[in-house]
Amino acid sequence: MIYGNAPPREYGMIKSTNNSNNNDAEMIAYTAGTRFPLFDDYSVGILDDQAFLPLLEQYRAQVFANTLTFSAWEALNAGEQKALKTWQQHADSLVRLNLVLYQGDTFIGWSWGRQLDQETFYMASSAILKPWRRRGIYSALLRWLLTQLNAQGVQIVRSRHLATDNAIIIPKLKAGFVMTGMELSDVAGTLVQLSYFFNKQRRKILDFRAGFRLEDRGLLEHLSL
Repeated sequence: MIYGNAPPREYGMIKSTNNSNNNDAEMIAYTAGTRFPLFDDYSVGILDDQAFLPLLEQYRAQVFANTLTFSAWEALNAGEQKALKTWQQHADSLVRLNLVLYQGDTFIGWSWGRQLDQETFYMASSAILKPWRRRGIYSALLRWLLTQLNAQGVQIVRSRHLATDNAIIIPKLKAGFVMTGMELSDVAGTLVQLSYFFNKQRRKILDFRAGFRLEDRGLLEHLSL
């Protein structure tokens, strides 16, 4: 079982972004290089791209060794790659957050994500190295990250996972994420989209939309009927 989101190559077409001039990235810039406790001797640190990307490159093949993926970047011709790099420059103003997990000073995993739009943060890739799985580390990281994103004003946190990757899907459902979509990806295959809504009314309206809370008439005032 692969413990993590779809491999980083799924999102490898979005290359490293530089947030050094981004005022919206105040939390990331201010805390880069520091650590925050999770529980016991486990902690999470925030790294800039220069420090984070070599770690990701070193460990991702090990973590996702048994996952069948397609390199969309390598499928592009030289002209398409050049055009895409130009387009990616528009992403420089979006917040990117690189998290590294430690036990003491030992690297044990990572999680990175980025801002999608004015209200959404996208968790792109997370993984715990095999010896440290099933210890509650990912759940603790998730609680910490949601607290930080909520304080920053984020409204929705989204992620995509292989549809049978219960090792990552179940902890997220327990944390309050809900399934909000399915996708057939050329790179990773069949993916399920999970979403976390900080606003309670927006979370409840999902149940209403799904036909689960039709008795909650108080939600009607928020609908354009």
